Amino acid sequence: MSKTRSERLARASITGASKLEVKGYWPESNVPVDDLPTLHPTIPIATGYRWSQIWLGCLVRGEISETVILKIFQGSMFPRDIEMTHPIDPETLAHNEAEAFSAMIALQGTVVPLSYGFFNILVDDVEDVIVHVMEFVNASTLEELQYPRSSSQSCHPSVKPDSLVAALQLIHGCDICHQDLNQSNVLITPTSRVVFVDFAMSKVSQDTASKDEDMHNLLLIMLSHGHESSQLETGFSSEILATVRTSPRPRYEVDIDALWRRPPPNLKWTSVM
Repeated sequence: MSKTRSERLARASITGASKLEVKGYWPESNVPVDDLPTLHPTIPIATGYRWSQIWLGCLVRGEISETVILKIFQGSMFPRDIEMTHPIDPETLAHNEAEAFSAMIALQGTVVPLSYGFFNILVDDVEDVIVHVMEFVNASTLEELQYPRSSSQSCHPSVKPDSLVAALQLIHGCDICHQDLNQSNVLITPTSRVVFVDFAMSKVSQDTASKDEDMHNLLLIMLSHGHESSQLETGFSSEILATVRTSPRPRYEVDIDALWRRPPPNLKWTSVM
């Protein structure tokens, strides 16, 4: 007996063999179908009943391919046993992240990953989902550095509070409040590049209280990494937070509906900006 669509949808968890049919850019655009890349998930990074499925993957166009991160907002895999004050849906999370990356376009490839855009895709001919395709950053999370699972992670350079604070200040300078800072959302590369990820809960705001809350959460992260509170409190509570409140905040005006349609460095297709 054939399965109903709802039964098939419940089993539409993405695997390395999943068929991802790219239907177009998200939000809707007039990009010709022939200009769309193909996406292939290869290695799962964070999957299961989560707000997003994270995969290492390939973005392919013609004979050229690029290793990327696929962040898949898949409603059927959202947590089912968590009570939320406000319902969360894939479109809201994707919009939050798209709005953040649009505002931070000048920072892409530095303290946030380079974004190649958002796409509508169909999973196994069953479920429509939104995918954010980003630069693959060869790095470890702060959580992995605190509890290393390999010799390469234990050999990473030490975490420097000033670098983390400076990176977060740049993000705040674009009027983006992360609102979900934890050790899993901060990456450190072997060359000490600091990269903040996961902006699905973020908001565009000049609200000082929200930015201070980000700084407070970053302070807690640094304390958990063994930094003495006496070394951090002065910088975070007075000098650094005062700088956040008084420094000029540059604005980067980008049309959220156009996004950036940025190809990987060795891929070329027509920009719609």
